[in-house]
Amino acid sequence: MKPRRKLLNADPIVEPRPCDVPGCKAEAVHRTAAARDRLTDTRWFCLAHAREFNAAWDYFKGMTPVEIELFRRQDVIGHRPTWPFGLGAIGVGPLGEALRDRIRDAFAGAGMYAKARAKPRPAQPTPARRKALAKLDLKPGSTRLEIKQRYKELVKRYHPDLNGGDRGGEERLRAVNEAYRILMNRSTA
Repeated sequence: MKPRRKLLNADPIVEPRPCDVPGCKAEAVHRTAAARDRLTDTRWFCLAHAREFNAAWDYFKGMTPVEIELFRRQDVIGHRPTWPFGLGAIGVGPLGEALRDRIRDAFAGAGMYAKARAKPRPAQPTPARRKALAKLDLKPGSTRLEIKQRYKELVKRYHPDLNGGDRGGEERLRAVNEAYRILMNRSTA
């Protein structure tokens, strides 16, 4: 058996990174942020100098107590802009507030909303529901109980097993079943 040849090249030799502290010759393996306002800029330290840097690090150094409290409150929402619930960006700024007030006034008190609630119109059945009601010989305002009772009557009338095996009403039974399915399905109301 032949020995296998190594196909991959050996890793290139990488020079160790020097510590960022002047005069330190140790290898820098620990990365830290350069400053509060430059968190993406990094500095590299050896273990001893990284410990010193972290012990002296104060993110809030130079901030007033009011600025610290504001930062703390904004940190709860991830420093993202917010607006009142349900309004989206409508409630932001003076134009948004004016629009919000006009919308509220339009639907408040004796506005359109009150008139719509005062005279509810009965919902008109869809064309599919009208056809299904006609197949079961029912009126548009029929209740679920009336629909079920009528369905049971028609099934007894047209089912082949209840008619001595007569298959004459089989097609009519299919139409009754389809109409019942449409009427009992709440999504086609």
